[in-house]
Amino acid sequence: MKPAFIIFTFTVTDPEGMKPYLAKVAETLKTFNAQLLVQGAESFCLEGTAPEGKTVILRFADLETAKAWYYSPAYQAILPYRLTSAITHSWIVEGV
Repeated sequence: MKPAFIIFTFTVTDPEGMKPYLAKVAETLKTFNAQLLVQGAESFCLEGTAPEGKTVILRFADLETAKAWYYSPAYQAILPYRLTSAITHSWIVEGV
């Protein structure tokens, strides 16, 4: 089984609007045994263009578990807070 990583880059545009998301996101991860590897870190560009804002990286047991968390009712319930309160990009990368 290969691990999967969900990577988020974000710039908060409405700190008050992000509060409900931040208050509940950790709880949504527990059921899926996700591991927080990077939280709100700055990036240093070695090549190309660095992502804007902060970075979060989550580790999941596999690709299916990562997708299950993202599409879970609990996460989908809070996702609109992030989407309306920050400029974000996210993707899943399968590990080795």
